[in-house]
Amino acid sequence: MLPKLSLADVQVEAAEPIIANATIGEVKTHTTPTGYVHVAFPLLYNSEDPDSDTAPSVPSTFTARMNIRPEWFDSDYVRNLKEDNPDEYVQYKINFAGTVRGLFKALSMAEIDFEAIEGKRVRFKAAGSKKEPDRLQIKNFYPEK
Repeated sequence: MLPKLSLADVQVEAAEPIIANATIGEVKTHTTPTGYVHVAFPLLYNSEDPDSDTAPSVPSTFTARMNIRPEWFDSDYVRNLKEDNPDEYVQYKINFAGTVRGLFKALSMAEIDFEAIEGKRVRFKAAGSKKEPDRLQIKNFYPEK
């Protein structure tokens, strides 16, 4: 029904980064077959046309996603992680020590509690990566400006 096409022939454009203040929507979680808990929540923000001074802002949504191991909440487990499982340690540093900690720090919260963030306001940056410039992912969270 459809012809073949080499992936190299598919045109890909880098996605425009998003930096915006947002309201956090409902947090949803589910356990993955690999033992991680997948956490996802919408960030509701107003996007603006950078080429226009007069265009109204448009309500938009970006879904933040992260994979977290429940064991990462146990400081004894984390203490030995770098030596015991270097690959998992890299994921811990990126997803938990970086993104998750950054979110709760930006929200001025003293503890990590995903059930307490719905409705809170935060500033975020989403951008493409070198490997996938067309796919936006959370880079940082900041206190709201």
